[in-house]
Amino acid sequence: MYTHDSSMLVTSSYDSSCVVWCVPEYAPLYHYWHMGRVPSLLLLGGANGHHLYGVAVAPDNLHFTTICEDRCVRLWPLTASTSPTKTYYELALSTLAGLKLRSVSYSPCGRLIAVTTSDSRILLFTTESRVLSLTVLCVRVIRSRIVRYLINSLSVQPNIIQFADCYSSGDLANNLLQQTILNLPLPPHIIDLISSVFNKSSRPYYYYPTESS
Repeated sequence: MYTHDSSMLVTSSYDSSCVVWCVPEYAPLYHYWHMGRVPSLLLLGGANGHHLYGVAVAPDNLHFTTICEDRCVRLWPLTASTSPTKTYYELALSTLAGLKLRSVSYSPCGRLIAVTTSDSRILLFTTESRVLSLTVLCVRVIRSRIVRYLINSLSVQPNIIQFADCYSSGDLANNLLQQTILNLPLPPHIIDLISSVFNKSSRPYYYYPTESS
């Protein structure tokens, strides 16, 4: 599932993993494992108890939610992390035999998570209420503009394999981003600031500063 600003793609797999991909390069950014660690043996078709059934991205593009075979609903940060921000255990503790989670979705405001089950119920979970800082909002807008310019800068859309080959050397992402930054309709001092951050981090538009930054 794509984030709402189209800058990242979140995928879930039957091997208990989630991967966040950057757009438009489609190179992996972050990996998440529902078994708590990278398994030494991937049980693609076995009963590992952590097969993923669905994923949904929050409207604020700061979190995403997964539903798993263990009947837990997990809220993850869209950053490099090895553990979920919050885990809802209510369904996992249920004594109903054969209960499975079918799908997950956010409300437009992002405060509610709706989960459907195999017994035709819709369950609602609340998320933490928070006011986003001005810094976070500005980074979100800049990231959205950069991604849009990156996509529009490509006269011919290469396929995913070509993206992966180019990205492995770092040329595609670096060159496109640097060129795009210079073309952004922003004041010169803002352009200089973005370029300065870019020199310290290869992908600043995937970084959300904390409230204390």
